[in-house]
Amino acid sequence: MITALWLTDLHLDFVDEETWERLIADCRRHDPECILLTGDIATSRDARSWLRRLSDTFPRPIYFVLGNHDYYQSSILETEQMMDVLCENRADRLHRLDGRVIRLTPTMGLVGCGGWGDGRAGAGVNSNVDLSDFEVIEDLSRSRDKAALFKTLARLGDRAADLLKPVLKQALAEFPHVIVLTHVPPFMQAAWHQGRPSDSDFAPHFTCIATGQVLLDAARRHRNKRITVFCGHTHSPGFHTPIANLEVHTGGADYGRPCVNGLIQLEPNFSVSIPRPGVAFP
Repeated sequence: MITALWLTDLHLDFVDEETWERLIADCRRHDPECILLTGDIATSRDARSWLRRLSDTFPRPIYFVLGNHDYYQSSILETEQMMDVLCENRADRLHRLDGRVIRLTPTMGLVGCGGWGDGRAGAGVNSNVDLSDFEVIEDLSRSRDKAALFKTLARLGDRAADLLKPVLKQALAEFPHVIVLTHVPPFMQAAWHQGRPSDSDFAPHFTCIATGQVLLDAARRHRNKRITVFCGHTHSPGFHTPIANLEVHTGGADYGRPCVNGLIQLEPNFSVSIPRPGVAFP
């Protein structure tokens, strides 16, 4: 059996040594072939350090995308350049999904992009939500006013979609089943908060409409293929199926309590096992 572990929103800058060791022990217990990590590892330079430590401690391929917290106290360009250097130096273990198609099995490909809350869902620019992102990510803090901020968010969403579109097309041409990793949920109905989708005020910051459109278009063009998306960001678990051959798993999270979000059986038969709150993961 070929398996992968799904982790999301670890926020490792909030954990102590005992919590870290418990997470690693849990990962080892499942003995997966690889880890799929959907962002919010830590904050910028700390994220780089934690990824280095994770790859030292767990010697299996780690495929990841970045989340909004991974850019805190830095800029998008600087953070991504740091991550690229790290991955170049650990090319056998660390892989940021940034325009490449990964062959997981003969029938399954892997692609990804971080995504952004692109400001288009729900109330849009009329949202009254004020995130820390707008102060501590340089690209966002430069915005002179709300209108400029939402233009930047839309541009970042479009950038993510532009990265995803060609690799998804390539993967679907080669594989009958494609796994997509992203951080921000690509649909409002997948932006879960305490058992229901985020309300109209929060939806603009917890949904990437641009990547959602890429996924829908691809699924409609390839109805004989299957697309499975794993994302995080909202810290609440949920599942959404926009159309029959496209499904989205959103992972839950608690600050200071990182956990395994899912055990994914890739072969012989694809399945996703999600632990229930308060129940030990088998």
